[in-house]
Parts: sequence; C-alpha cells; structure tokens
Amino acid sequence: MLTVKNGALWLRWIVANALGELLGLGTVILAGAGIVLLVGEPVGLLQNIGFPAVMVLLGAFEGSILGLAQSWVLRDRLPWLKSRSWTFATVVGAVGAWCLGMIPSFIGYLGDPAVSMGFPAMSDRLIFLLASLLGAVLGIVLALPQWWILRQYVHRAGWWIPANALAWASGMPVIFWQAGHSPANLIRQTLIAIALLAFMMAGAIVGAIHGAALL
Repeated sequence: MLTVKNGALWLRWIVANALGELLGLGTVILAGAGIVLLVGEPVGLLQNIGFPAVMVLLGAFEGSILGLAQSWVLRDRLPWLKSRSWTFATVVGAVGAWCLGMIPSFIGYLGDPAVSMGFPAMSDRLIFLLASLLGAVLGIVLALPQWWILRQYVHRAGWWIPANALAWASGMPVIFWQAGHSPANLIRQTLIAIALLAFMMAGAIVGAIHGAALL
C-alpha cells in the first residue's frame, strides 16, 4: 500500500538517482570528452587499453556520487546502514559495470561500420534492444554489491537484483538514444546540455523502478 510517507520516500529516491546520474555520469562523459579534446581521439594501445582504463576510473567516481546520493535517502528508513558501506558497494558495482561496458573498446568494435570488423550497421530497434539487454546485465552487476549490504538489514533483499536489471534495462536505451540521435550540427554546449538531460532522465527512470521495489 502506497502511503504518503512511502510516496515521499519514493520521490526523494527518484530525485537522488536523477541527480546522482546527472552529476556522476555527466562528469564522466565530460571528462572523457575533455580528454579527447586535449589529446585527440584514442588510437592503438591507448584506444584498446588506456582510454577504457581511464573511463573505468571515472566510473568509480560516478559510483561514489550515486552511492552518496542513495545513502542520503536510505538513512531515513535505515539509520543503522552506514553511508560509507553503501557508497563503497556502489563504487564496486559501478567499476564492475564499467569494465563490462567498455569491452567493445577493447575489441575495437564501436558500432561504426568503418571500424566494426565487417559487421553491418544496426537498425535503431536492434540498437535499443541491445542497449536494454546491456542495461539488464550491468544492472545486475551494479546491484550485487549493494544487495550484499542490503541483505544485512532488510528481508527479501534478493528482489534488489532483478529490480536493478529491470530498471537499467529501461533506462539504458535513453542514454543510447541520446548518443545516436543528437544532431551533429548543434553547438557543443547544446549537445552537452542534451546529454546531461538524458542522463538525468535515465537516472529518474531507473530510480522510479528500483525505488518501487525498495519500498
């Protein structure tokens, strides 16, 4: 049953996840774009190892921001849950998710027909389907360390894992849509604003879904 208290907690959770992804993922993408502007497009060994490694480290930053934002809301109902433990678990999950997510960079397949090792260009429908499947897998990876913490304090904590899979399967296509459909002729500031808005929307979608499971 949805009470006023639960509804307020759910809305706070959505806002926390939206802002967490806006600040965390937004910083990661902006930093990655900054690296490209400073040193150029990564090639060779830098493309296959160095750049993904940097992005994974930045993913740890995203995890810390997201974990802090989530713990800020969780302490309302779970005051005995340590913010440090939750944040660390989120960082571990985020690093694991980024490691998996950066695998295409290691094998040199970035979805561009010119560098896709002979694979044909994919339709939007297929891209969104693959984005959803990727989101489901990464959601599980992100949720596992958090579940390990959550299970110590609440019953039925196992639902946190499929809830994250569903949440990220729904949120990831928003990020992919932004990446593939932002007009290239827009000024850089507008493209950045669109990307940040997409990250915030994805975070809100994710938070709405696994926040309902959390309640």
